Amino acid sequence: MAAFLPENFFALALLIGLGMVVAFAAVTYLLLRLGQKFGGETAAKAIGVVLVGLVLLGMFDAIHACNEPPVFRPSQCDEWGRNCQSEVAIFACDAPGGAIDHAFAYLLYPAAAALVAFLTFRVSRRSPEPKANA
Repeated sequence: MAAFLPENFFALALLIGLGMVVAFAAVTYLLLRLGQKFGGETAAKAIGVVLVGLVLLGMFDAIHACNEPPVFRPSQCDEWGRNCQSEVAIFACDAPGGAIDHAFAYLLYPAAAALVAFLTFRVSRRSPEPKANA
């Protein structure tokens, strides 16, 4: 691993990513409750479907961007033929940032989609009227 990265860089990145998923789920829950309160079960389901679609779109975009072919930079020399740099292939999701992109695309986006689908199911099945004390 590169010397400029701390030892637990990837664990920290995944922890931050999981925090983002939890924050997204909290905002989703509030949107679903508001949708249920003002529009009923159908509105809550519609909001849930749209949010799951947005998560899946982000996942597809990350996977598509990371699977693009590499960009080749030809070898370059100065005008006297010295200080030559060899040919380089630059990949879209290379280095530590690319590993984080792959982690988001294959771990965190599916977790967020599943969590939003579960919240949509739970909120849309719940009755909006408060329970009466018996």
